[in-house]
Amino acid sequence: MLSAACCQLPVFRIESFGASVRSVHFDFARLEHRMALLPYPHRHDFYHVVWVTQGSGHHIIDSVRYEVLPDTVFFMSPGQVHDFQLEGEVRGFTINFSAEFFALQLQNKKVLDDIPVYQHENPIAAVHLEPRQAASLRRVLDDIAEEYEAEAPGYQD
Repeated sequence: MLSAACCQLPVFRIESFGASVRSVHFDFARLEHRMALLPYPHRHDFYHVVWVTQGSGHHIIDSVRYEVLPDTVFFMSPGQVHDFQLEGEVRGFTINFSAEFFALQLQNKKVLDDIPVYQHENPIAAVHLEPRQAASLRRVLDDIAEEYEAEAPGYQD
């Protein structure tokens, strides 16, 4: 009989990503720099957003299989099990944040439950972006990357 320990999946914290992490509440990185750091499948104890800008394959989130195409964004809540099965050269972005980070400046600390992609009933796990949406999001994430990587004044905000 298998013991329970053999079947437990690793649970990663933001700080599990090592020296590149600047805060235990927020992390931003290129997907291609993170894919090889983690065993799959696994779980996170934080909110996880992944935008695959290049690459294809499948992403399984809580036993639901999603097709990965260029410009697909995935949204995961703490505790969800996910497994990437990707082919070709993969590129993109990851944004990881704790509930505390998101709610720092908010009056309503339960606001994450009101965001459609994080609702417990029928969450939206994957969104395929149209070219115009992808171009707009790319500009925003390039700006975030530049500010975050340069540690410009106020970058943590």
